Amino acid sequence: MPNSYDVRIDRNRIRFSVWTACGVARFDGFANAILDFAAHDIATRYDGVAGGMSIAVDGQTIASRAAPVGPTSYNPTQRLYIAGAPWGLYFGDGVEQLKISRD
Repeated sequence: MPNSYDVRIDRNRIRFSVWTACGVARFDGFANAILDFAAHDIATRYDGVAGGMSIAVDGQTIASRAAPVGPTSYNPTQRLYIAGAPWGLYFGDGVEQLKISRD
């Protein structure tokens, strides 16, 4: 089983994936605003009760879709990569703030 959540940012594309016991949902949002070299808020949300997921940039939802309901699949052997990847690539501009929550 892959990660429960996956968020990837590649230029102006933000890809958000969620794995649950009922299946996987994956989709992309596009935001040209994040290419301006300024700081931006990027948020992803998964609602396992209502079955929805969304991507927001600077408080504005840029993409949303239906998703499988239920809890996420938990894989305790996966690592959390912040601004980097296991094969050595990294986000060179830095991460100023990170919040991971259940609400």
